[in-house]
Amino acid sequence: METAARARSKRNTRLKIVLWALIITLVFTNAFTIYLLIKTGYALEDALSTVDAYAREEQRREEEDIVTPISVFLDYAARDGVSIEFIQRFFSDRILIWYGEKLHSVEIDDTLKKSDFNSRHIVYNENGIRGYAPEKGKDISLFGIDVSSYQKNIDWQKVKDQGVDYAIIRLGYRGYGTGEVLLDNKFHQNMKGAAEVEIPTGVYFYSQAISEEEAIEEAEMVIKNLEGYDISYPVVFDMEEVNDLPENVRTSDLTAKQRTDITIAFCERIREAGYTPMIYGNISWMIMNLEIERLEDYDKWFAQYYKQPFFPYEFSMWQYTARGTLDGIEGTVDFNMCFKDYTAE
Repeated sequence: METAARARSKRNTRLKIVLWALIITLVFTNAFTIYLLIKTGYALEDALSTVDAYAREEQRREEEDIVTPISVFLDYAARDGVSIEFIQRFFSDRILIWYGEKLHSVEIDDTLKKSDFNSRHIVYNENGIRGYAPEKGKDISLFGIDVSSYQKNIDWQKVKDQGVDYAIIRLGYRGYGTGEVLLDNKFHQNMKGAAEVEIPTGVYFYSQAISEEEAIEEAEMVIKNLEGYDISYPVVFDMEEVNDLPENVRTSDLTAKQRTDITIAFCERIREAGYTPMIYGNISWMIMNLEIERLEDYDKWFAQYYKQPFFPYEFSMWQYTARGTLDGIEGTVDFNMCFKDYTAE
């Protein structure tokens, strides 16, 4: 029979074996854990170095100034129908124009006089009227309207009371199909009405001349009908695109050179008669249909119904909306901003 001392000795031995087994297990477990931690650390370091390398590559690409070619950018803009008012903001060296259902990019001619107009100085007054205040908030522009028989019978006193500084009145037009030269049937009424309330006036003629001879004929008709009126603002030549089938429009086959020759013929005859000639048009007409470099001697009246004008060359008047409203005028009327006081010349 086993003695008590022998039994205790066996228990102690078993306890030692268990303790050593636990110690050995803990050692191996911790060693494996340490190994995993080390391995994870290396993996994390490798991942971070990969991210850092990617970031360095992105920075290198940015530093290399990788850009999308203009032609590709414009193709995307045309495909997606992006507005000119949006995409023009990205370019200072070219004019972007929707014309003939295509987006055109025309480089700015650095030899021509540039406009110093800055859109940051536009101020918005009551009733949609805009001003231009580059000097400590002082509006230096003149507010004007242009009218024709489409505005019917105008109450010029009410117009005057709303701060209109000048008016450009349609004198006449040539039919785009018939070629007949006609007087606007409200011309004399409008001229007399504006004069009675002392609103300074200029006039415009809508031309569809197809030769220099016809342009001079139009100018002579204008000069004849201005007799007896005090004209302080310019006499404007207005030849626009016609929204009709080309075969119905007598001017549709004219080249840019021919249109420019016609414009000059009209303006020079007006100048000879002692009036200030001016050319009216929107950006597509000015750039795509005229040789603008030959017309630098004439004041420009530029039409663009955006928040700001994008015509880069010098201009004296900006027609910024065709949807203006004033008491005394039935329906809508064009609003204009002028940067030159022609009455002071």
